[in-house]
Amino acid sequence: MERCRGTTKWVHQLCIQRWVDEKQKGNTTVQVECPQCGTAYTIQLPNPSKLMAFLEISDKLLTRMCPIIAGGLCVGSIYWTSVTFGAVTIMQTVGPERGILMVCFNKSISILNFI
Repeated sequence: MERCRGTTKWVHQLCIQRWVDEKQKGNTTVQVECPQCGTAYTIQLPNPSKLMAFLEISDKLLTRMCPIIAGGLCVGSIYWTSVTFGAVTIMQTVGPERGILMVCFNKSISILNFI
């Protein structure tokens, strides 16, 4: 900002920072320039603390993992529903005692042979 030849060199630094934030819209890689003279604004942020660095890394990791976790929950829910429905169907078809024996102690192939 020292090289700025426009009228924004007289604006409060906090106001310039807020304006730059609005122009960048959350993307800090976007270069913002003075509207009068075209000088690029460079905001130097202090080095983040270890806690902030950890939180940034955690945020990026969770952002990438969220679709995978959601997909796993959906697949797991469908699987659990199918298994439960199948077990209840077998017990209702062959009776509770025989159904429990088939579901708990037989291999899954023998259940498929029953169907």
